Amino acid sequence: MKLALALISSFLLCTTTLAAPRTSRNSRRQQSTSKGATTSHTDYSSNWGGAVIKAPPAGQTFNAVSGAVKVPTPSIPPNGMGTGESFAAAIWVGIDGDTYSNAILQTGIDVNVAADGSVSFDAWYEWFPDYSYTFDIAINAGDEVSMTVIASSSTEGTAIIENITTGDQAYINLSSTYALGGQNAEWIVEDFEVNNQLVSFADFGTVAFTNCVATTEQQRVGVEAATIIEIGDSGGQLTGVNIVNNEEVVVFWKPH
Repeated sequence: MKLALALISSFLLCTTTLAAPRTSRNSRRQQSTSKGATTSHTDYSSNWGGAVIKAPPAGQTFNAVSGAVKVPTPSIPPNGMGTGESFAAAIWVGIDGDTYSNAILQTGIDVNVAADGSVSFDAWYEWFPDYSYTFDIAINAGDEVSMTVIASSSTEGTAIIENITTGDQAYINLSSTYALGGQNAEWIVEDFEVNNQLVSFADFGTVAFTNCVATTEQQRVGVEAATIIEIGDSGGQLTGVNIVNNEEVVVFWKPH
């Protein structure tokens, strides 16, 4: 746990922490579904786009995942114009939920666009299968936001959101009866669920996850060996994904 503890210490000492009230968002995030055909380290999902490290180094488990993004300005996709619908997408990092489906510890932001084109943003945390809850921290388009989850044990952990642009930070210590396995590390843009239905997926533009790292007790692991996950199937996708280097994953919206 030494690497994870060093990581959390650096976060909690660098800025003022904010209270994080547990306010239910009345939504659950759907786990990554069974994938279609896999080619060249690319899987397909009904609602996840991004990168997943599907297994830690032999004999180890992941205990922390982090990454940073510049918050995009979401827009209504062309096929949603005039429908009166609102649209959204979630951007997050997490531990587990892909090959290990018992639980997910995750934190991130939602980008939302209303039918009139107005945008809003929420920061949240979740220990799936519990509900997600909002953090009390302001997020705006263009802000650089760092996201971190740390598992201090299989049933205890911490979620951290830092708005690097404003210097604000929110974090919460969590516990759950749903144990993590430490088998997966993720950097994801998601078409999430509300009331057991996928939300209408916003055009989120491009999201570049930078400073991506997953840690075990013994080492840091980058994303170069991660599996790409795209929303869709081999016949068409709603997202595209590029792994730029060992610390950067770019996810972009595809018109459909």
